Amino acid sequence: MVQLQVQEAKKLPLMIQVGDIDLTSSIVDFENQWMHMSSEDFKLADFNEDKEISAFHYIWISNDIIDIDLADVIATLPAYKIIYTGKPTSKAQVVLDKRRAFDFSDSSEASQVINRIHNDLYFSQFGFKARFDEDGFLIDKNLQAKVQRNGRFSTVITGDFGDQFVQVGVQRRYFGDIAANSSYIWMEYESQGDIEVRLDIDFYNNQNATGIVKTISIPQSNLRKLNEFTPFGISYSDYQLTYYLKGKGSFEFKNIHIRRSRHGLGMLLAGGEWTNVDGVNEMLSYFNPGVKKGPLVVSFAGSRLYTDKYELMSTYESMGVPHLLFTDARTQGGAFTIGTPEYEDAVTNRIKQALDELEIDGSQLIMVGYSLGSYPALFYTGKLAELGLQPAVVFAAKPIIQLGTFTADKNVGAAIQWNYDIRRLFTGRMDASDTQRLNNRLWETLEKADWSKTETYLFTMDRDEYDGVSLPILQEFFKKHNAKVIWEEEKGFHIEKISEMFKFIMDNLKRIVEEKQQDLIK
Repeated sequence: MVQLQVQEAKKLPLMIQVGDIDLTSSIVDFENQWMHMSSEDFKLADFNEDKEISAFHYIWISNDIIDIDLADVIATLPAYKIIYTGKPTSKAQVVLDKRRAFDFSDSSEASQVINRIHNDLYFSQFGFKARFDEDGFLIDKNLQAKVQRNGRFSTVITGDFGDQFVQVGVQRRYFGDIAANSSYIWMEYESQGDIEVRLDIDFYNNQNATGIVKTISIPQSNLRKLNEFTPFGISYSDYQLTYYLKGKGSFEFKNIHIRRSRHGLGMLLAGGEWTNVDGVNEMLSYFNPGVKKGPLVVSFAGSRLYTDKYELMSTYESMGVPHLLFTDARTQGGAFTIGTPEYEDAVTNRIKQALDELEIDGSQLIMVGYSLGSYPALFYTGKLAELGLQPAVVFAAKPIIQLGTFTADKNVGAAIQWNYDIRRLFTGRMDASDTQRLNNRLWETLEKADWSKTETYLFTMDRDEYDGVSLPILQEFFKKHNAKVIWEEEKGFHIEKISEMFKFIMDNLKRIVEEKQQDLIK
């Protein structure tokens, strides 16, 4: 076993610099501890057995040339953990790409590498929505136009604004809710007529007599794209988003998304993917190929009321299992990761791409979802079955089943009723006649799967107020279709017994993953 000298600060994340020259003495980094390994030590290191080095967060390969011997070790390490600044051989490049290594070849100095790690490879996720509600979106007092609030977060402004931009409203924001280095911003909206919008990001300094110290303008043509902006070089106390309209028609303000930038290295997570599917809806996904052959775990996040985040990535990574994560930020709680045909095809295609890369099929596919994520876990089981890729296992914990019933229930999230906004996203209105049609969406899709070939793990609460009344319908469906169901029920309401829920999922998931991996070895 290779013996290495590690700095004393054990509580700091461990970074390893691998190279023939020890650069750690020139590294000034108060957030991480650094250690050096020679190339030969790296080739001999056992990252599975040596607990001292297996706890690393990133490895920087600093050699000018990265050969296949180095790459052979890299191939055994977790994805998104390797940084390289030298030139790989063609065979080494294949390995680096498979391990999702980060190319920092434009950073020639150690200080530049450290800055990029801090600015782009930080460990947290940061993203939120600035809402167009009564409190957050302040309409200009002198505005001559019709203003209509739809639900809690949508605002429609209709009028004739002429050929010059007219200020219609602002959202006040505060110092600290955006990143000091740079952030992304993009907007969800709908428009009718020849109306056009412009967004100004105005930075204020309350100590400055002139008020605004910097303005960044974004035209409508860019608002559905990722716009990177930064408050570099200014001192500000707060900022606001100012909206202008010109032309004639109506404009619906839906959501404005702000997320810290990783400068091309991922959205929310390093390696996270952002796609504007159909010009309106974004798809957020994160694929990690793991360190073992399979199976593939496809996991859908539960409701995210206040921040945009992926969930359970560290758990899956610690298992070494390939995993594809989805999170949904289109409404306050999320929107069940379904929507337009284009959106659903994008989700299905992303799952297929991950299976193709791993060279496995539906027999090695596990779907996981709880609460809001339970619906897409079931829904895409049916979608994939229709394509001949029926998942082997599906977990549905605290399931929300009847989409129409759920989005019409006035008691769900009574204080904010975020379920109403989901319904409006799907139907464009609040009409009782849509309830059955929305309910049928899941059942029509589930009929496409052979449920006798998928193991279903069901975790429920006996007083689940979110959609508990629909549970008997799901159980009757499974019975009718000869489904293999492993069911556990706890006493309590929807938001209770969280630890018991995760124990049920993880205990069974770990066992299933080990069994599937053994099948692949055979």
